Amino acid sequence: MNSSEKGKFQGHLDASMATVRGKLNLGPGASSMGKLDNYVEIRKLLRNLGIAGTDLNVKEAAAMIAKKAKIKNVDFAAVVVLLEDPGPEIDVQKEIKKIKDDVGHAIEVTELDDNPIPAIYVQLDDAQMKHQPSSVPIGTRVKEGEKFGTYATKTWHEANTMLYMAKWAYGLTGLVEGRKVEHGQLQKINHPTVGPISYEGYCVLLGGKRYVTFHCYPNSRK
Repeated sequence: MNSSEKGKFQGHLDASMATVRGKLNLGPGASSMGKLDNYVEIRKLLRNLGIAGTDLNVKEAAAMIAKKAKIKNVDFAAVVVLLEDPGPEIDVQKEIKKIKDDVGHAIEVTELDDNPIPAIYVQLDDAQMKHQPSSVPIGTRVKEGEKFGTYATKTWHEANTMLYMAKWAYGLTGLVEGRKVEHGQLQKINHPTVGPISYEGYCVLLGGKRYVTFHCYPNSRK
């Protein structure tokens, strides 16, 4: 933060420290999740004050909060925030809209192997059309590519390729808000009737929810 921003932030602490402290876990025994929650809360506070929520600004603000709270003999930033950047500053709704603007077909997956899970949004993107037979359209982009047969309806994809991507996304660990995890199309996934399938897409955590967007195609190339 520059000097003006630091002055604005300090003024807010002077006027509203009790409110700020009430939203944070300032104890030295805070869990990693608690520190990450603190990071997100401080970032939100900075943005509300018109200050960029960069990693450096959050950590400077954390130190100012800890000093104002008179926490002594501790590493202020370590107490208040997780010591890694928990992802870029993002506009969650804007990022969700960007994904959904590219949709060919979408479902919400709330159950895997008969077990309930937090909802995962899964979509075949608009590029799926180039891998679909003309009689079974999904998406609009018509550039040619290796194609599925006429069995590849939306219902088939829901029970096969979209289910696979939901399971893949559900199994990911250490996701960071706003940071994409690519599946990688070079990895061929065998299907019992279709054979090797390549998946090109990613999973991203937005607002605490997993969003998956992809297209896929049978890959007979050696």
